[in-house]
Amino acid sequence: MARIRFDFGSLTLDAELLDTPTAKAIAAALPIDASALTWGEEVYFDIPVKVKRESDARAVVTPGEVAYWPEGPAIALGFGRTPISQGNECRLASPCNIFARVLGDVKQLAKVKVGTKIRVSKSSWLGRAKIIATVCDLARERFWLSCARIWKTICWTWRSEFIDCAVRKRSIRHPMFWRISCASFRLLPLPRA
Repeated sequence: MARIRFDFGSLTLDAELLDTPTAKAIAAALPIDASALTWGEEVYFDIPVKVKRESDARAVVTPGEVAYWPEGPAIALGFGRTPISQGNECRLASPCNIFARVLGDVKQLAKVKVGTKIRVSKSSWLGRAKIIATVCDLARERFWLSCARIWKTICWTWRSEFIDCAVRKRSIRHPMFWRISCASFRLLPLPRA
């Protein structure tokens, strides 16, 4: 399914949407701008989307699950204990619709303060693909050695997007970049520059 991005200014988290009516409604309303609120180890914020509580809604979530709170309406990102948690569970205020899963480390949310501006938007590999294409264009000219170093960094940083963009779309044509890319995934030894 599609991905969304939570941008907290100094922190960004990507999440993968689940196939639910709530996920579809929220994706259709993007981008959303809001201000963060906190409740224990939970960050939540109001959104302009109204969706009914789903039959599988629940109050106890796993850290990293992204929840829609119908009573808010709000998005809740639990990453630990809240004031009503029992034991080490992550318990939200009331049952919520789980509509996405965070792909990164949700413990980073501890840095988010009340009032932090949040932007929720669609996330895709297209912006990164444009950077990769630019590097390939430069490489075809005369700066292939410098670009090779940049390309290696891109491969290390964006492995999953690289697989989608470069391998499946077959956009890598230069043999040097293919060797560097494969080396980034530990498939081949790194070529000497």
